[in-house]
Amino acid sequence: MIMNRPNAVPLLSFSIIGCFLPLLSPAKDLTGKTSVGLNVAGLFSSDGNLDNTVYVGGTFDYGLSQYFAVGLESGYHSFNVNVTGRDLGDLRGIPLLADFIVRVPLADRWVPYGLIGLGVVFWDFAEGDLYKDMGISVDVDPSFAAKFAIGCDYFMTGDLALSLELAYVISEVELKARQGDFRATQDGNTDYGEVGIGLKYFF
Repeated sequence: MIMNRPNAVPLLSFSIIGCFLPLLSPAKDLTGKTSVGLNVAGLFSSDGNLDNTVYVGGTFDYGLSQYFAVGLESGYHSFNVNVTGRDLGDLRGIPLLADFIVRVPLADRWVPYGLIGLGVVFWDFAEGDLYKDMGISVDVDPSFAAKFAIGCDYFMTGDLALSLELAYVISEVELKARQGDFRATQDGNTDYGEVGIGLKYFF
């Protein structure tokens, strides 16, 4: 056994090098490439009155260079508004964001990125039974939103990538309630964290 130990050293060395060989391959260059994607994410509200929910959306990106890209994203989510155990209704949103993306290609398959998205969320409020019974209706105007994200695209083939993303979205709403001749407004915090997965096709 002692005589064979020196042979284990080069074997271990080659094994370690083999693990890192994918990172030594030429970095992915997505200059001039367009991607379309579909993604689903869990949303975790920072406001205790909004239940966590699921987001479903799509993305459209264009590579300006190997390291920079721009894009658009949109989707749909619906937060249930629950105050002291009372279901007041659902706050539904359709975000539309312009994305500015910095890519850091590590190899032919791995492309980590950072993203800032700026845009608007189009809101709608679906009153629950409690508000309906009380004759209360709620209107919500569109609001500004900012998204900060990090993620990674893993290319399963030359054109198809699995995308993982962590994000935080900052947004506020103004709720306008009406009950007969009575009017009231209240600001609401709709910030949320996001953990998502998706697929992107590049062409």
